[in-house]
Amino acid sequence: MIPRCRMSTSTLSMLGLIALALPVIPVAVAGDIPFTTWTSPSGTLYALSPGVEGGSCSPTQSGMECVGPENRDGASASASGCGKVYGRGYCLVVPGGWTPPTVLPHSTSTLECENANYELSVEGGSCTPDNGEAMTCSDGGVNAASATCESGCGTVTGNGSCTVNPKP
Repeated sequence: MIPRCRMSTSTLSMLGLIALALPVIPVAVAGDIPFTTWTSPSGTLYALSPGVEGGSCSPTQSGMECVGPENRDGASASASGCGKVYGRGYCLVVPGGWTPPTVLPHSTSTLECENANYELSVEGGSCTPDNGEAMTCSDGGVNAASATCESGCGTVTGNGSCTVNPKP
């Protein structure tokens, strides 16, 4: 089987290829759903995936981007944090040695703040950052979650969620 990955991402068929000392570390999840980890210039480790089979992850001028085959799913990250996340994509701040969840989250993203990280999620929608100070995830209907660095988790409705991860 020829891997359907570009640059330094990987799929299960390439499991075992680990690039050490590179800002992008190739890893994989179940099946052919790609994901990658990326270390920002400040040293923050992100895990990104389009969350669907047939997608790909690749470096951009400002960070990393993962996109599904029909552009309905994806995630991005840059030096300023997680960017746009939509469909089944995810962008999370993770510790070293992180492994992907067995069941992939839906539109999950992390808002990085001085005292805590806020992990927001909504099924079937998208997460959009606002200048690194706020984030909103919504499906355009009743399912939503929001957070700001100033106030923490905000309104959560339907299947939306907001989890606080205090920093040491």
